[in-house]
Amino acid sequence: MAAVAGGVAGGVAAGLSSSSGESENIPRKVNNFISQILPKLDKNSIAKREMKLCEGYCLLWHHRGLGTVNGRKTSDKLISCAYASVILDLWAADKIDIEVRGKLTDECVKAVIKVLDATKTGSFLDGAGFSEMIAVHERGNVRDLKDWIEYCVIGDADKNCVSVVLDYFVEKGIIGKESKWFGMKRTYPTKNKEPQIQLLLEVRRITLRDEVPDGFMSALLAILRFADSLHNTEDPLLRRYYNDTEYDKAKPRLDEILRSSGIKVL
Repeated sequence: MAAVAGGVAGGVAAGLSSSSGESENIPRKVNNFISQILPKLDKNSIAKREMKLCEGYCLLWHHRGLGTVNGRKTSDKLISCAYASVILDLWAADKIDIEVRGKLTDECVKAVIKVLDATKTGSFLDGAGFSEMIAVHERGNVRDLKDWIEYCVIGDADKNCVSVVLDYFVEKGIIGKESKWFGMKRTYPTKNKEPQIQLLLEVRRITLRDEVPDGFMSALLAILRFADSLHNTEDPLLRRYYNDTEYDKAKPRLDEILRSSGIKVL
């Protein structure tokens, strides 16, 4: 497990040490993040969980009290990382391969997504991105990882991977869906808080009680921490789940997990 956490740390630390850039550089940063952590992830641990990485990511993004998902339409940083979690879910399920062809030290690592199994999953992952990957594959084409991330960000926000995952939560009865202001604003009021609470309890045990994360949680926490690190003045995903005293302990603890490979985390 230490090896898994350490491997994840390497990739995340590289992402955390990246200098702030313009918004168009976000897909490149996320591309490099995935490319760097991929060889060290515990695929079996990710695949055997009933919950998908993208579910965990979106559950913690969703504000349980307000029913909001701030940035669902506008945040290229949070949307890109959500799509990264979808990609890793498909990779863990052996539906795709991510072939890293460039050097990890390159400014933009060359990585190509190849479809290994063109049979649809029969789950929300199809609408979250896999159906389009199959379509590209059946045309005899491949697309770079960075291009897929850009494609997700610039697409219809009401049909992007985040909205697809949220609609899946609606189907499961975890949240509702309400439109306001003539459809210009959408909220997702909580109906069943238990899935988020149980996930949050696990996150807090890891970050406050020194519980060792399994491969799934190592990957999820890496994505969440990376997404937060893309913001200069706030940690929009994890910060609100702790009071000031708790976060003073939790954030260094999480960074320590990421530093376990010996790479300094900013």
